[in-house]
Amino acid sequence: MNDNPEKQFQPCSNFNISAQHSNTSVLSQYQQQVEPISNSIQSSNTIHKNIPTFLLALLRFTGLVHELNKKNKWSKLWFFFFFIMLFNIFDSLMLLILNFSRIEKKTSLTQLCLKVFSLVIWICMRRKRMNMEALLMKLQSVTVPAYERIINVLVLIIIAIPLVYSTTFSINSNKKFISTQLAYGNELESRSGQISLIWIKKCLQFLIFPTFPLLVSLLYSTLCLRCSLFLTILTEDIAKYSPHAFGPEEQRDILRRKAKIDDILDIIQEIFSVPSFFFILGYFISCCRALAWSLTHRAKTPIEILILIDGVIILISLSATLWVSGELPENINKLKEAFYKETHRRIIFVGTSGELDLRKELLDKPDFVLTGCGILFYRKFSILAVIGTLLTYTVLVVSTTQTRVVKQWF
Repeated sequence: MNDNPEKQFQPCSNFNISAQHSNTSVLSQYQQQVEPISNSIQSSNTIHKNIPTFLLALLRFTGLVHELNKKNKWSKLWFFFFFIMLFNIFDSLMLLILNFSRIEKKTSLTQLCLKVFSLVIWICMRRKRMNMEALLMKLQSVTVPAYERIINVLVLIIIAIPLVYSTTFSINSNKKFISTQLAYGNELESRSGQISLIWIKKCLQFLIFPTFPLLVSLLYSTLCLRCSLFLTILTEDIAKYSPHAFGPEEQRDILRRKAKIDDILDIIQEIFSVPSFFFILGYFISCCRALAWSLTHRAKTPIEILILIDGVIILISLSATLWVSGELPENINKLKEAFYKETHRRIIFVGTSGELDLRKELLDKPDFVLTGCGILFYRKFSILAVIGTLLTYTVLVVSTTQTRVVKQWF
């Protein structure tokens, strides 16, 4: 009855072909959907390897790292942090307007300036979050110790600062006077309400400054430290070569590894040029305020002692930032010197008449120095300049205070 059996199965074969095409299209669509997620996961895992966990979590909370996966729970938390910053600035502005005391106006104005500095730091780094992601990806090629435990401990200490300060201030302050001042002149009858208001506002105040700038400077110092350690390892690798072994290929390998660090340092400078200027300026103002407070108040209450400790912590952070960032030019010069010595020894003992002179590729480059807005140049001797300025300010405050005391007697 069916003379041609192949025709009988032809529709079935067409169905198989169409099914294969449909399966292929579905598979391709699935791969297109999965690929961004896998890239996001791979990027996230890479970042996890290049930066300590706690520091990365805070970067995500503040919105300073670009999130590839928009469905990530971290992607919208930065709105909350931004709202806290705006609320603090508005609160300081209201206190500045409502306070009629000259001393209180100076305090409110200083706090307002420091909080505006933090906002500028956040805005600049938020705009450079794509550069931050590229920087963290490039750090994958920099295989040096990350000191993750130490940095995580430092992060926890920095986070504890607003909690300790707000708790101490709430316990030892004049609760009725301070709560009325923080409530814009409205007196609170409930003692628990007074304590809660003081604790929340002081905690948020110290969260914006100095906690946030301290975390940014810790990130900055961590990145500079990794680059500095890599340059040190590179210099040690050059010293291991003998004049016969340090040939053109080995020299090119050193130059290639040095080029990776150059790219990373350029990105660091691009991201942190403005933020580093403002957190160093804020550090200096805060140190001056703590120093003036300790010199003009003889009775050392727990709050004044805590303010002095806060000034010491900020001074240590300022010195550490300048020291670590100022170590980079020195390590680069050590690398250049080691490269020149090794190539010079090869010229003397081996002879390089037929080889390219690769020394110019390294030695002719200008010295790299990290800067803040092109105004502050970060070198180790900058610490002495900061301490000298603080000592000058100390003498000025002491002489001014003594002059006021003498005028009161006459």
